Amino acid sequence: MQNLFKKVTGKIRKNMSNIIAVAGGIATTAAMYGIDVYADANTSEITGPINTVLTIFKAIVMAIGGIILLKNIVETAQAYQQQDSSGMHSGLKGIAAGAIMLGAGTIMTILNIPRL
Repeated sequence: MQNLFKKVTGKIRKNMSNIIAVAGGIATTAAMYGIDVYADANTSEITGPINTVLTIFKAIVMAIGGIILLKNIVETAQAYQQQDSSGMHSGLKGIAAGAIMLGAGTIMTILNIPRL
C-alpha cells in the first residue's frame, strides 16, 4: 500500500507544473465566461424589505453599542478609582468597541457600503 502511495505522489510531483497550468487554464476560462442579465430598473419591490431589515439591524447594533459604551465608561472610571490596571485596559477596549458599534451607520456610509 505504501509503495502505491509513493508511486502516485511521485507522479503527481513530476507533473505538478502541468497540473498547475491546467488548473490555471480552467480558472481563466471560467472567469472569462460571462452571462448577460436583463433586469428591470425598478427593483424597490424586492430590495425595499431588505433595506428595511438592514435599517432595523443597524439601529439595533447602534443601540447595543451605546449601552456597551456607557457601561464601559463606568467600569473604566471605577478601575481608575481602584487603581486596577487590567480593569482600565479592559474598560478602554470596551469603550472602543462600543464607539465602533455606535458609529456603525456612519462607518458604513464612509466606507460607501451601498444599499440594495
